[in-house]
Amino acid sequence: EQAQATVEQLHRIELDYGITCCEKNDSGCVYQWDYPNGWPPLQLIAMVGLQNYGFDKEAYRIAKKYVDLVERVFEATGCLWEKYNVLEGNVEVINEYEMPPMIGWSAGVYLFAKNMCK
Repeated sequence: EQAQATVEQLHRIELDYGITCCEKNDSGCVYQWDYPNGWPPLQLIAMVGLQNYGFDKEAYRIAKKYVDLVERVFEATGCLWEKYNVLEGNVEVINEYEMPPMIGWSAGVYLFAKNMCK
């Protein structure tokens, strides 16, 4: 019952290119763990959580979005990144420090998602 309720609320944080940290808000404060940033570990948590409760279609959808995003950005930049803009499908993100390329968690989540999409 709780899992179904969660799935029904996905639209609040699921954007064209994945899961964002939180809903869009008008707080006036902007942080890197904020809308529209999407961090690879959050994509993984969403995929695994959905799959664990039998929401395979939704898990696949999130995995496909992440794979497509990473491949799209890699094609444009030649790098994997710490986080992504899941609204626009790029790395124009809010940072509190210079964003490093080639982060292991991005690669690990990519491989997991790519395998899920097979």
